[in-house]
Amino acid sequence: DNTVTIAVQVNGKLRGTFDTARGSSKESLLDQARVVENVAKHLEGKELVKEIVVPDKLVGFVIR
Repeated sequence: DNTVTIAVQVNGKLRGTFDTARGSSKESLLDQARVVENVAKHLEGKELVKEIVVPDKLVGFVIR
């Protein structure tokens, strides 16, 4: 099984998940996380403070 489910958080709250290939690059994970519908809704019009990537587990966004 070469796929993993990545959790996407905005300000520490789970806002979505997506499936991707195991070992995907940081840039790829960030790009895929941004297009998750619920995540995109929460990021829209906000100032991005920090991006956190834990490979094969989690992508987090800190917004203001």
